[in-house]
Amino acid sequence: MYQWPTTAEEGGFIGYGLRLERIYRDILSWQISKLLRGAKPTDAKTLWLVISDNLLSLADEVIE
Repeated sequence: MYQWPTTAEEGGFIGYGLRLERIYRDILSWQISKLLRGAKPTDAKTLWLVISDNLLSLADEVIE
């Protein structure tokens, strides 16, 4: 049993959940619409992207 339907199509018994392609398409279209409305790509808060301090501490380099 797999989370992604694509895995089931490749030989798994059953898959549940959304297709990764749909998730990527929805997120990408949402981000593009925000950019077209004037959001700056460097402004993570405008894109509702929150990066935790734990994740930042693991980064080798942070580009701001």
